This record gives sequence, structure tokens and C-alpha cells, in this order.
Amino acid sequence: SPPLAGARDRPATGSVAGEATLQLPPDQAVVRLGVQAQAPVAADAQRAANEVANAILDAVTGLGVPAAAVQTSRLQLFPVYESRPPGRQEFDEPPRVVAYRAANNVAVTLDDLEKICPVIDGAIEAGANNIDSVDFRLEDDTAARREALSEAVRDAQAKAETIAAALATPLGAVTEVVEGGVSAPPIVYREQAMARMASDAGTPVAAGTVSVHASVTVRYRLGSEE
Repeated sequence: SPPLAGARDRPATGSVAGEATLQLPPDQAVVRLGVQAQAPVAADAQRAANEVANAILDAVTGLGVPAAAVQTSRLQLFPVYESRPPGRQEFDEPPRVVAYRAANNVAVTLDDLEKICPVIDGAIEAGANNIDSVDFRLEDDTAARREALSEAVRDAQAKAETIAAALATPLGAVTEVVEGGVSAPPIVYREQAMARMASDAGTPVAAGTVSVHASVTVRYRLGSEE
């Protein structure tokens, strides 16, 4: 059957995906650590955790870290129940509360990465018993995101030119651009890695690099435009 009216006049198009990833050294870190304390009375557990948290704050600010860079990230108080002997049915009687556990965690933002290990060591000496993580990131990733996006567009353009050359057809104008997104997730060292780090005081932290990834989809006209 003959093509629909206008179909023969509709220009051919093709779309390509462009991607780019930048690897950049981080310039900021967030150290998350704190304390857990347990006592038969809830108020005593909370008081003990608060005392250590204050000691941690003093230790960290004593290293030249501004107090504004230290923020409370988690406060918890919950009951601790007795352990049930093996074979005991849960519906025999409700579990008995034997103690209370309080947690007080802080997040320390550091622009000087050389202070990471001193902060961890100082906090442990002050009584910290919970090292959660260290996040490495870019303080301002705006320029990096724009550069990654520009490189993704250039990647799409190069792919489109390659495809058009292989097809022996001219590459026409851009008809549509869709941003696939730009991401710059922080590098996160979790509790086990941090525990190993803390056990070797003074060991420099290998920050690695932050990956900034961007993707786009670009649609082009193909063939000569008459």
C-alpha cells in the first residue's frame, strides 16, 4: 500500500545516548561517630551518653574544628529486653525490660581532610564507641556537574557523527535533547572499614576520587534538508 500522505516528506531522525564520568579528588569529609550507653534506668543511660557526647564535642573543637561543623545526627533511647532461654515460648509472658540504651551520634564536617584521623582518635579517647562512617564529597559540585554534562553532550555528538558517516548521510540539526541526569554520590566508608582505620592511629585516609556522572539523549535529523 502507498505511504500515508506526508510520510515521504517527514525527515529521518536518529537518537544517540551520550555519557561522561569525571573523577575528582574530594575536598570535604563528614565523619559520623558517637556513643552508646546502657543503664538500668533510662535517665542514667541518657545522662551517660550525653556526658560522652559533650566530651567528644570538646575533643573535636579542641582540634580547631568549628563548633558549627559538629551537628547531632542521631538521638535514641530504647529498652533492652531480657534474653529468653532456648525453647521458651514467646507467649508464656511478655519480655521483661532489664535496661535502657541511649545513643548520641554526631556528624563532623571537615574541610581539612588531614584532620579526619585526629578527629576519630580524639573522639575515641573521649569515649566514643560507635564509628559509623566517613563520607568524602565535593563541597560544591556545581562546576563539576556542568562539565560532566557538557562532556556527555560532546560524546553524543561524536557518536552521531560516527553513525552518520557510516551511513554515508549528512548529520542534520538537533531536534530534541533529554537530560538523563547528573549524579555525584559521596564515597562512603562504613563501620568496619572505619574500625580498622581507628585501630591504627595516625594512618592517613585514602580518600579516593568522587565520580561525577552525566548522561543525555540527543535526537538528530539525518540526511540533507531540502
